[in-house]
Amino acid sequence: MKLSKDRRQLLQVIMELQFAVLETALYLDTHPDDRTVFNIHRENSRDLMSAFREYQQRYPSLVNENPQADFPWDWIDEPWPWEIDY
Repeated sequence: MKLSKDRRQLLQVIMELQFAVLETALYLDTHPDDRTVFNIHRENSRDLMSAFREYQQRYPSLVNENPQADFPWDWIDEPWPWEIDY
């Protein structure tokens, strides 16, 4: 399945932010007093939640824990990551 350019770009942003949030969280586990990284983590976390909300409003859900899921259950109808032509 080929995704639209806008959808691919938004997914790329989400993946980059997820990586940044995870890496800064791991760093903060061993350096909890690093205010600079803490602030970067908070900013990236906010940006990630914003991008995720935007994706959820525009496209089918990325996760199955979506309280706004439609009936009938259509989450399974979306392509799996290995089925997408990036």
